[in-house]
Amino acid sequence: MKGEATVKTWEKTKLQNLVRHKSGRYYARLYLNGKEVWKSLKTDHFSVAKARLATLQKDHR
Repeated sequence: MKGEATVKTWEKTKLQNLVRHKSGRYYARLYLNGKEVWKSLKTDHFSVAKARLATLQKDHR
């Protein structure tokens, strides 16, 4: 197994709770009651994901 390249599945974005899957889909990574919750934003466009993340965060506060 030495020398094998690992496939990078998740990519950070410039927004704190927004990550991008290698498929291109965006996911929200939120913390509710001390637990981490992953939610698909069902888009592969950054601007749409940014707007949906803001709405999702507002609803969960």
